Formats: sequence, C-alpha cells, structure tokens
Amino acid sequence: MKRATLWMIGGGVQQVRAVERARAQDFRIVVSDRNPAAPAARAAERQVEIDGRDVETLVAFGMQERAQAPIDGIFTLTELVTPVAVVANALQWPGVPPAAAVACQNKILCKQSWLSAGIETPRGAGVRDAEDAENWFRALGEDVFVKPAVGFGGKGAGRVRELAQLAPYTAALGHSPHAPHAPLLIEERLTGSMHDANGLIDEHGRFHPLGIIDRRFLEDRPVECEVRAPTELSAAEQAELYALLERGVRALGIHWGPVKADAVRTEQGFRLLEVAPRLHGPRCSLYALPGSGFDPLSPALHAIAGRPIPPALLELAATQCCLGRALFPKPGQIERIAGVDEAQRIEGVESVHLYVAPGTRIAGYDDSSQVAGYVFTVGQNWARCEEAMARAEATIRFEMET
Repeated sequence: MKRATLWMIGGGVQQVRAVERARAQDFRIVVSDRNPAAPAARAAERQVEIDGRDVETLVAFGMQERAQAPIDGIFTLTELVTPVAVVANALQWPGVPPAAAVACQNKILCKQSWLSAGIETPRGAGVRDAEDAENWFRALGEDVFVKPAVGFGGKGAGRVRELAQLAPYTAALGHSPHAPHAPLLIEERLTGSMHDANGLIDEHGRFHPLGIIDRRFLEDRPVECEVRAPTELSAAEQAELYALLERGVRALGIHWGPVKADAVRTEQGFRLLEVAPRLHGPRCSLYALPGSGFDPLSPALHAIAGRPIPPALLELAATQCCLGRALFPKPGQIERIAGVDEAQRIEGVESVHLYVAPGTRIAGYDDSSQVAGYVFTVGQNWARCEEAMARAEATIRFEMET
C-alpha cells in the first residue's frame, strides 16, 4: 500500500504531536498555516504558508498538487472546519458537506436545526437587538448563557443572571438593520457536569466511539480549568452521550468522518451544546485521551486517507489516568517564568505547555484562550496524578513585575 499524504490546516505548537503521531504511522503530512514559522509546519514533511480562512488559495493549492504530489485527504484540529469541508468537496476527497460545517460553526443555525429535530439541547435563540435579548432573558428563567453566534474557546461568552449584565453583550446589537444574521445566541444555563465526546463515522456510515473527556470550568466564565481521562461516566451514561453525539451530527447532515461534541450532563440527561466535524482539540485528543491509553487520532487518520480502519485502533482502552490542569498566574505583567524544565522532569508529569512568555500581561481570565498554560500528569490512579500535579504547580513559578 502506498504511503498516504494528508494535509492538516493549522500548525500551532499544540498540533506538533499530531504531526509526530501521523508520521510514526507512515503518513506523509503537509501542514498549511498563515505563520511561516508555525511549529507543526516545521515538523511536517512539507509546509505551506496559506491563511486557513483563505479558501480560494487553499483550493488552488490542492488543485495544483494533483499533478505533482497527490494528497489523499485533509483535516484540522482547529475551528477551521469550513475551509476543510470546502477544499475536500472541491477536490473530491473524503469530507462533509460545506453547509454542514457552516451549521456546526454557527451556534444559532445549529440550535435551530436541533430544536426542529428534537435533539436534546438547551432552549435558546438568536437575538438581533437588546429588546429581543431582554425578552429571551426573562423567558429562559433569568439565568442564561450568552455566546457569539460564531466563536470558540468561550471568547465573548458568559453567564448572565441580572438584566444589567446583558448590556455589554447587546451594546452592538440593533446598530445594523441590514445585518444578514443574528450575531448573538442566548440559551438557558443548565447545571451539571461537562463532558467532551469524540466519535468517527466510517465509510459505511457506522458510528464508532472515540473517547470521552471530563472537563471542569470556572463557575461563571467559560474558562476551562481541568480535563480528565478516562471518563468517570458509567457505561450506560457513555452510551447515552455517544448516541446523542451521533444523532446531533446526523441532524446537521454529517454522515462521515471524525466528529466531536460538547455536552452537559443534567439531572434530566445529557444536553448537547456544540458539535463539529473533527476531533476535539489537542488538549483532549492529543494529550488527555492518549495519556490514558487510547489514541483517537489514529483511526481518524485512516478514515481521512480513505483507508479501511484497523479494528484494533477502535478498541477503547484505558491503561492509566491522565489529568490536565490550567495554569493561572495572578494578573499583572510576567517578568520571568521559572521551573518549567524542572517540572518536566518530575515523575508522572507527561508534558508542560506554556502559552505566555516574559512580557505577557495577564489582565484576567474571561475565556479559555487566556490561561497561561497547561500541565498534564499521568498515573495508575487519580491520587498519583494529583501528587505529580501538586509538585509541578509548586515548581513552576510566574514572577510578576512589581
């Protein structure tokens, strides 16, 4: 069998491990990124400098490659699922309908589809002006979550429990009567535990579970604090969540490929928050799940390359525990970061990721993109993971300017 070539859009530092794993399985990897120095691109056999949202240039590159070094498939571990869908459709590679990718990315389109199809999801609606937002705030019980229609990582989102708290979100609404769509989603806030699920629909349309992550967030802000694998959900709860993921993506017109879901477990069962035609991002799919003993990327790569998936790659297995926790230095400007190398050498520390550097100013934590870094630990049980985490957190020091 010839060596398959796969194209990954997005080459940040967290995607380096995706390239390493793909190459270890004898896939040739092309990485495109707008940054010519993108870390994952440097780790690939070939790198291409293209903005991930420049669909025309992406398609043109794929067409040019046909005669030189044919590519077998395309994927991403970022939010760039619509460009991936458009390119795959244009080049006739395995992929999902572009309209389905757009619906996944637009929370209002997604919400409308799910409510119409009877998919279990929080009640909510898109709003165009402040009055509409106030009406929905009251109709949804005066405890809501507000999100931009299109966005990721919790940017621009937050919990609202008082009418006055709506003002920052609705300030720009109603100023453009010719706007093509409602820019803001308001939905009821549900209480429960947060979980991410990965899945894969193969070339025969069969759904396969690819692991569940348990997540923890700050109380009132969409800031991820912690991820854990394997999940502590019961077998019955896992089956329920996987079934909801499958129904949720099929309702949007997705019948092939890697898929992921964000969901909340309430007293009434799971409620679907978001889905996308890709695996979860690197923290879950490249670190937490593999740290526990199961690699969801491997079967996904075979599907994306148009190859049969070896059954062994679909066997969910957890040989140990993996804990990931965000780093939250106090607000201020970072003068020096110490102890990272020492922390990496602590027994049980799988990896340390820093997203900041000396000179970075920490203003606060309003969304997940603002955390300073992540530490991952592994162990035979949660106690071992916590012990290694405590040592790492005590070793890594953020010295702030006074």
